[in-house]
Amino acid sequence: MANLKQFKQIGFGAALNAIADTAVELVAYQQVLPPDTFPFIRPVPYLPPVDDWFFLGIPAAAYLYTRKKGSEKTKNTVLGALLYGAGMFIHHTILASYWHWKSTATVSSKPIGLPTGSKGALPSYPKPINHDVLIV
Repeated sequence: MANLKQFKQIGFGAALNAIADTAVELVAYQQVLPPDTFPFIRPVPYLPPVDDWFFLGIPAAAYLYTRKKGSEKTKNTVLGALLYGAGMFIHHTILASYWHWKSTATVSSKPIGLPTGSKGALPSYPKPINHDVLIV
C-alpha cells in the first residue's frame, strides 16, 4: 500500500512533466517555431504530435531504467511523470483520431435509418383520424 510520501513523490513527477509539457506547448502557441515543424509534426494524422511522444517515451525509458537501479524516490517521481505522459498521450490520441475522422468523414445525402417502401420510397402511413367529425 502506498503511503502519503509516495503519493507526493508521484505527484511531483507528474507536475514536473506537466510543467515541461506546458512550456513546450506555449512555444507552439506563441508561434516561436513555425507550425508543422519539429517537434509539433504528426507522424500519422490520427496520432498526437511528436512532442507528446517525448513526454511519454522519456519517462517510460527512465522508469524501465530506474526499476532495476535507483532509489524509491526516483522510481516514484519517474512513475508520476510516466502516468502524466500516458494520460496526455491517450487524451491527445483520442482527440486527434476524432478530428481526423471528422475531417475525412463524408455526409450521405440518403436518410439513414428510415424504412423504405418497395421502390425505395418512404412507406405511406395511415392518415390520422379527424376526431372532430367522428360519429359514434
